[in-house]
Amino acid sequence: MGLTRLAIGSPSWGWLGGSFDPPHLGHLALGHAARLALGLDQLRFMPTGQSWQKQSEKLKSLQYRPSTAQRLAMLSSLLSTSDRSFFDIDDREIRRYEASEQPTYSIDTVKELARDHPDKRRVMIIGADQLRNLPSWKHYDALLDYVHLGVTGRPGFGLQDLPETVEQLVQQFGCDHLPWKSHGHIVFFSMSPVPISSTLLRRELATWTTLSEPRLGAHVEAQALRGFLGEPLLDYIKQHGLYRPILADSEQDPQRSH
Repeated sequence: MGLTRLAIGSPSWGWLGGSFDPPHLGHLALGHAARLALGLDQLRFMPTGQSWQKQSEKLKSLQYRPSTAQRLAMLSSLLSTSDRSFFDIDDREIRRYEASEQPTYSIDTVKELARDHPDKRRVMIIGADQLRNLPSWKHYDALLDYVHLGVTGRPGFGLQDLPETVEQLVQQFGCDHLPWKSHGHIVFFSMSPVPISSTLLRRELATWTTLSEPRLGAHVEAQALRGFLGEPLLDYIKQHGLYRPILADSEQDPQRSH
């Protein structure tokens, strides 16, 4: 692994990938934690085009799920109240998917990042659960040839009993600070737990969209969702009818074609 040593003070950028379906304030909290712990100059949220790991989940969904364009718009809505000089969006995986209509893989992404940002410390932010599942990623053992991995804990997912191949990577390349090199290390950092996930929010949004506005339940649910999504994003979701149950629409309109 040929490491590129950088001058102290060289730019440090991080990328946080995900489906962001929907994005939420927990993603922002992770971004802020990575910024402070790793000394990042900028963090870019990178929505997946069509992750090979999520294809079947979306096909089986019984909710109105967002298009790639809507996921980008939701991310912009979430970031609208944040410091955009630090947070930005990198849509390369979506552009790659729209050009090929093929699943996107992280190994192709990190190769592009190394090509486009050779003078930066490049950090791909992942959770401990993703680290544990790393052997399922395409060419996972080559990721460190192009980026650092910044790993943070997630409730229910510790660093004990890692797969043997991952444990070997951690033993060889793990550290607790970001070196002045462009790539090649696994850096661990911590953050306070955020008790929310996109999966849980989709369930809550499905409930909220079926409640009529005058009801107390609808108001209470909206207040809770606003606390996790922010006002602009919740307004966008409501305006575009996202995450409402498909079956609920069919029951309300028996003549609806399928």
